[in-house]
Amino acid sequence: MSNLNRQTVKPSNRQTVKLFFTFNTVTVRDLKRNNDLKIFPNPVNNKLYLETTNQNWSYQIINLQGQQMMRGQYQGHIDVNQLPSGIYFLQMQKEEELYQAIKFVKE
Repeated sequence: MSNLNRQTVKPSNRQTVKLFFTFNTVTVRDLKRNNDLKIFPNPVNNKLYLETTNQNWSYQIINLQGQQMMRGQYQGHIDVNQLPSGIYFLQMQKEEELYQAIKFVKE
């Protein structure tokens, strides 16, 4: 859901500046929990694996700045070799349902 917030700011030199902000809102209630979904190894060097009974997942990997670094369809593993070292979130999706992100460390 996207909300548009408009705000007018009057600087000291008496010019009017209009600012427009766009907010995308996702609440915890919008995300599904999947206690059966686990990733390994963590920390990871090259390949990240899911421990799950369902293999029909799409994914995105997001850095701490909220930038999408990778996305794709899970096919036995996720090759994270090209990611710089750091902390990331693996956001899983199945049948248009988003699941809670799992934090992992790339060495």
